[in-house]
Amino acid sequence: MKDKFPDIKMKKSDCLGNCKTCRHECFAVVKSKVVSAPSAEKLYKELKKLIG
Repeated sequence: MKDKFPDIKMKKSDCLGNCKTCRHECFAVVKSKVVSAPSAEKLYKELKKLIG
């Protein structure tokens, strides 16, 4: 993500407070909205759609 979208601010955190979500699927929080997918590759595609 950093290589393709260098202008976007990203922050990595060990826990985002969405209890048990990370056990079931990959997820990220974008502007207070949870974006999730069953795999890292699919999550990456969803994030790319949001970014544009």
